[in-house]
Amino acid sequence: MTDLVLSDRERELLRPEVAALAAGVGDPSLRAAFGALLENVEQATIPPESQDRLESLLEMGLQTGRFRRQHGAIDAQLLYRLYGRTPRGAALAAELAGVNKALAELDGQTVDGLSLTAKGPGEYELTVETDTCRLAVAIGAGGVHLSSVEMGI
Repeated sequence: MTDLVLSDRERELLRPEVAALAAGVGDPSLRAAFGALLENVEQATIPPESQDRLESLLEMGLQTGRFRRQHGAIDAQLLYRLYGRTPRGAALAAELAGVNKALAELDGQTVDGLSLTAKGPGEYELTVETDTCRLAVAIGAGGVHLSSVEMGI
């Protein structure tokens, strides 16, 4: 893993968010971790050992819509792109690329059926059936991935 370098705008957006967490969290070890992250934000460089805290902060703010409400759509997109540069964000992008590649293979085939089923709270499976295959995509908090591919059905 390498350091993440922040733009001036990313730094401006993150500074108050990280400062609020560093001041508001009760656990001393978490307070110290967010304090270190705040120092990293001030220096515009996030080393690998602080990136998990940054990922958690970005995930929370993006998933809840807080960043969009607080800063607007453009800045929320900027923070989403920053998340994409983190290890978890890059892993999600790779998962999506794999699923999109599999779905692209269906181009030109006749779709015989589409279904979405709940597999548990916040966990779903999209099934696409064509004249030659059945493809299932798992969607949930853990990401998006192919759960099964059956050929020659």
